[in-house]
Order: sequence, then structure tokens, then C-alpha cells
Amino acid sequence: MTESGERIQALMDEAYGEWNKEENKGKGKWDILDGFSAAHQIAVTFGNFNYQVENGGIEQWIYNGYFHDDAEKFTEYLEIGAQTDDRCKSILDKVYKLDQYARETNSDRYGSYYEEDGESSFIGDIINCDAFDTWYYEHCGKDDWWETVCGIIDKVTAREIAPAGQHEHDEGDATTKPTLQVYIENVHDERIGGFTVPLPTTAKALQPFLTGAEIKGWQDIKIWEVTSDIEGLGEAITGTMKRAMTPDTLEELNYLAGKIDGLSTNERELFITAIGEKRHCGSVADLINLTENIAIFDLEPAFDAAMLGEHLVDMECDNYSAAFQILHESKDDVLRGLIHYIEYLEKHPDYAAYGKEFAEDEQGVFTEQGYFTERGTFKEIYESVQEIPDQYRVFPNLGEMVKPLIKTDGINIPAMLIKICAVSGDYTRGAVAEILKEITGGKDRDYLLTVNTNGLHFYPAMDAYKRGGGPAGVIASLTGEPGTRFFALRLNETGSTGSGSLLELNRDALYANAVRHHITPGWMEAEMADGSKSSFTIWDWTNIDSTERSQVIVCEPRYSTDDINNAQRRFNDFRNECAASASEVTEAELVEDLNKAYMAAAHNPLTEMLRIENEAAREILARGDADVYRLTSAGAERLSQIDAARPISFKENRELAIKSEDISGLDKWSERDAQKLLRKQERGEREKSQSKGEQLQ
Repeated sequence: MTESGERIQALMDEAYGEWNKEENKGKGKWDILDGFSAAHQIAVTFGNFNYQVENGGIEQWIYNGYFHDDAEKFTEYLEIGAQTDDRCKSILDKVYKLDQYARETNSDRYGSYYEEDGESSFIGDIINCDAFDTWYYEHCGKDDWWETVCGIIDKVTAREIAPAGQHEHDEGDATTKPTLQVYIENVHDERIGGFTVPLPTTAKALQPFLTGAEIKGWQDIKIWEVTSDIEGLGEAITGTMKRAMTPDTLEELNYLAGKIDGLSTNERELFITAIGEKRHCGSVADLINLTENIAIFDLEPAFDAAMLGEHLVDMECDNYSAAFQILHESKDDVLRGLIHYIEYLEKHPDYAAYGKEFAEDEQGVFTEQGYFTERGTFKEIYESVQEIPDQYRVFPNLGEMVKPLIKTDGINIPAMLIKICAVSGDYTRGAVAEILKEITGGKDRDYLLTVNTNGLHFYPAMDAYKRGGGPAGVIASLTGEPGTRFFALRLNETGSTGSGSLLELNRDALYANAVRHHITPGWMEAEMADGSKSSFTIWDWTNIDSTERSQVIVCEPRYSTDDINNAQRRFNDFRNECAASASEVTEAELVEDLNKAYMAAAHNPLTEMLRIENEAAREILARGDADVYRLTSAGAERLSQIDAARPISFKENRELAIKSEDISGLDKWSERDAQKLLRKQERGEREKSQSKGEQLQ
């Protein structure tokens, strides 16, 4: 075993040695690991993953509960490794998908969940487990892999030590202790090091940290961790920050810190107790609203039901003392008898029963701080980042930092989709054909396109707003996919593949908009085994018995017209906001922009060349549309027309390309190919129609 492997094994042995002690029997793994260093945690999570995958595949890792138990920490450490090792990035991609699917399906500890028809399924089916296992055996679990894991340990260990030059507070003045601290780094180069930034802060005070980490704008920032002396607050915030950094993330945290600083001592105690009980802390926005709604919470000096009952009785006695005095002084024998009876009951109360019933009625809880309850309606006072006051804005020149969005109108949809695939991934006619089929057969006018080096993905825009729908999940999972860009495709006419427009969308803002304004199904429509149709309310469907569920062949959620219209309005508003700040470009400029992003991701130095996929290169060459080049380490090698008569292969993992000034050649090819696809689709529709006619006869 190499030095790196021995180091990992030694750390694992120390952790498991503690877990196996007699006094720790019955404790969970993380009950023990939480008391160990990050180095031990990394060694155990990576070591367990390696052992499970090598002995039974990634399915075994899920089945045995390791995904459920380790995914959060494993993801955190993989994100660190992914900055320098593509193997971590590949594993991270699978864990992201599993995590998103597990949330959507509400799977159990072992990755199982129930389909709508009552059948049990497994979250591992969302990925190709066999292909992953084969890849892992070939690339991981070897000496250099454990060197990478040790590198992650070294990085995290260094993070725990305050970096040179970081801001220090005056230890003699306790009031200067920050409410929040965020550790930031340059996402593009972790070797620069990072800084712990105290919040709240100002744009001026933040600038030295940004300069030290060579951060020019929000897109260069990675927030690794949020900490606070307020118990549970740092963990609550860090748990909500799984998506990519946006300009609003740091500013929203800064605003939260300012709101907490403005709380009185009593309000701060209520805030801490609410966090401890996990009340309204699902996001930074929720926490801001918690500070706004602090008046609806109450803490009583009672730590169990009996103490609460006694406290309530004492308060009632105090409140009615004047009334009791009147009864005592009354000349009416009945009233005087009543007060004597009340006083007798006061001497023999069942405080515990009274306190228990009272707490249950108002759903209060007993905490270390006392009896805690929420009396009133929690209001969403803070709704969006637009409401953050200027004094908490730390990126005043945001418009100069963000890459401008782009838009283009009047595009030929089929030809444009073909060109996007050709320059930003491997074009296949099947993929574009499916998109065109979706458009012509659908009732939507707005669609979402995601573009990255893995190709192009396509969805009706409204699906992003449907709870549990595909695109919202895809947006979340692609948040960590480098270079992913989102576009809104709007058809000039519903169901027509003729012309339309493309508008780039802000990825993180799109995700936030879809989640904030999501809609839920109003009912379920099912096709039964006997051919009949049935409808279920959501409640009935959730509680349907297994016998009736087994009779359901297909079941789909249905949404009310009002909900769909509301989601469409929200999307239109968001689209208009993006359009207002987007720069108008031509089709050619958009294609070149996507091409540059692809070439940069492929580490191809010849970014002035326009990358094209294999089949396009052969046809462009055969037709004489443009000169075609093979890009090698030595430069651009021009191909002859004779090369079109034989398979054109990649050499040295480089690309085939044409010169940017010859983009008209790509236009000719894409338009010809689009016509072929449309003619094939029309033939398919005619044959389908004829087949139906023959069946009717």
C-alpha cells in the first residue's frame, strides 16, 4: 500500500476503533464521526464508498444506507476535489442526481420508494449503475486516486487554519464579534487561498478580501462555509446553500446578519430557540422573515408540563385577583361559597395535566430555554432580493461584473437547434428530431433549452413550475455542471417549427423563480386496467389502498387552469426582466459565443475556429460549403475533399472545425439538414395517419 493509502487507512482505523468501543455500542456512525476531524470524516466517507463500489457496485453503496448517511458530507468533499480532479466531478454528478431524485421521490434510507401504481422502485435506476461501476474500477481506487483524496484532506485542513492577512477583530471588544462569518475562495483557483469574511459588512470593507483572493466579481466567489456563534445558525444556512453562488447569496447573508444584529436580547433568545426547533429556517429568506416575525413567538419560564401548569395558574390568579377580592367581600353567601371552592381547588391542582393539555392545544414545545410557542400567523414580509436595503449591498457595480445575457429574434428553429448541437456538443439527428416532434405535437409556446458540453436538453417552460417536474430538478442538478447555459425558446406560433426567438436566462434566478412560484397538482387522472378512466383527489390518491392501486395502469397529475395561468404569468414576468437587460445578437454571433464556451471547456487553444461535429464536417467538405480543418496540437490541418469519401476520425482528442468567417457554410449545412428532418417527420405523420385510416376501415 502506498503512503497515501496508508494515511487513509490509518484515519479510518482511528475512527472505527472509537466506534467499536463498548461504551459506544448502539451509537450511529456520525454520532462518532462528528467528534473527529474533517480528515477522519473524509477518509471514512471515501473509504466506505470505495469498499462498497468495489465489492458490490454503487447499488450496494445505496442499498446499505451509505448514500443516505454520507451523501451530504461526501458531496461537500467531492466539490472540493472536483476543482482539480475530473474523477471527483464525475462521481459528484452521479451523487447530485441521486440526491435530487431521492428528494423528489421521498425514498427511504435504502434508496427505495413507491411509484404511483404502488410498485416499489429504486433511486439507483436514475443512473447507469453498471456503466459507473466499470468506469470506477478503471479510474479510481488506485494509488493516484488516494493521492487526490489526501489532497482534499490537506485543503480542508488548511481551511481550518485562518489564512494570512485575514481580517482580525479587536479581541478586547466583545461587541465587535461578527454575527456571521463566511469563508470565501476564488472558485477558479483554490491555490490562491481564501479568507473568512465577517458579516455584516460593507462594499468598502469587503474589497480587501476580494482583492486578496483575486476575485473580480460575484461569479468568481465560492462560499465554502458559513459559521456563527449562534448555535445551529451556521448549520442551518450551510444546509440551504447547495446551488451555485449568485450575486444575491452574499448580499442576502449580509442582510440577515444585519437583521440579527438589530434584535434585542429577548428577541435574540427567541430567534435562537426557533432555530433550535427548526422553525422557518429552510432558506436564508426564511431566516430573514424569522427576524421580521419574532413578535409572534413566546418563551415562558417552564421546562416541563407541571411547571407550565403551575405558571399558568399563577398568572390566572394574578389576573383575577381583583375579582377574587370582590367575591370575598360579597354579602351573597353563594358567591362567598364559590370563592372558597376556587381556593380549595387551587390547593390541589393537577399542574402536569393542565400544562400538558395546554401545550398540546397550541402545539408548544419544551426547550432548554423554556416553553416555546408560536402564537400568530407567520407572514412573508421579505419576498425577494430586490428588497435588500442599499447599505447591505456589497456589489454596487454588479452590472459591470455579470456576463451580459443575449437574445436573438427571427431564428429558423430547426436550423438553429442543429447548429447549437454542432458547436456545443455531438450533434445527433435523433435528438433534434425529438425536439421538433415535441414542438409540433405540443400546446406550448415557451420552452427551456439547457446547453453544455454534454449536449442540448429541452423542456416545456411550464414544467419547471410543476412541483416534482423534470426541469426544476434538472436545473438543480445542472447547477454544478460547468458552463451550463439556459435559454428560453419562444415560438412565433404554437405548434410551429418555423421561426421564433432565443433569450438567455440567468440560471440561478430561473431556479429560484421556479421554486418560489411552483404549483402543485389539483387532482390525478388514471387509466384503469378495465379501460375506464378515473379521477382522484390528491388526498384520495395518497391514501388509496393497494388493491385499487394495482388496477391503475397509468396515472398523471393534473393542474388547474388558474395555477397554470399564474405560473405562465410568473415566467413571462421573469422572461421580460431578462430580456430588458439582454443584448441583441445575430444568429451567427450566438453560435460563435456558444462555440467559444465549448472550445474553452475543451482546453482548445484555437478558439477563433468554429468547432463542428464529425458528420457535419464530412458533409460540408463533400458539398464544398467551406474548408474543413482538423485541430491538432501542431495547429490547424486542412482536409481535402477526398477525406469526405472516408470516415473522418478525431486525432489527438482534438476537434474538426471551420474558420469563423466561413460560418455561412455551417448555415447551408444546417438548413439542408433541417429540411431533411422536417420531410422525414412529415412522412412519418402521413404514414401514421394512413395507418389509423386503414384500422378504421
